[in-house]
Amino acid sequence: MNKDLYGNLSDAKSRSETYGRLAQVFRYPEEGVVGVLTGAEYIDAFDPAVSKKACSLRGHTYMNDVHPTAVYEELLRFYQFFGLARAADALLPDHLAVELEFMQFLCGLEHQATARGESIQSLMRAQRDFLQRHLSVIARGMRANLHSDSSACQALVEFCNELIDGDLQRLQEVVGVEAA
Repeated sequence: MNKDLYGNLSDAKSRSETYGRLAQVFRYPEEGVVGVLTGAEYIDAFDPAVSKKACSLRGHTYMNDVHPTAVYEELLRFYQFFGLARAADALLPDHLAVELEFMQFLCGLEHQATARGESIQSLMRAQRDFLQRHLSVIARGMRANLHSDSSACQALVEFCNELIDGDLQRLQEVVGVEAA
């Protein structure tokens, strides 16, 4: 990851903020709010039902050997373990923005635990597992399937991959590689 371009992401607070901002970008742009992408760019890049150039933002799309219901159930268990519940009108649990928000939450918990002098090993293992089992799968799938002409969309997908790959590598170095 280009640290000069993306800043220092070695502390949990910075990672939390970065995951949160990235989650906002991967939600459909709100009407009247100036954002990174226009609604047309978003649809062209991330809505495969509308555009053949689009890649899916849904994790189950890239998990060919797993039924979508099993993916949702596993994600909901992750979220519920940390005291989170899904609102009735929320995006589905395997949407990239939801998963990025969860990483924002986990990094926020890590920052708080560090400030209190508590052990962060279990939080770091949870982050590693979540990145490895879910976010890295979506990010790599998006990279392989995005055919949008939008340089902004291409850059966002590339940054998402770099962030996730870099964070996963950091966590594997600190807490080890999960046994298969």
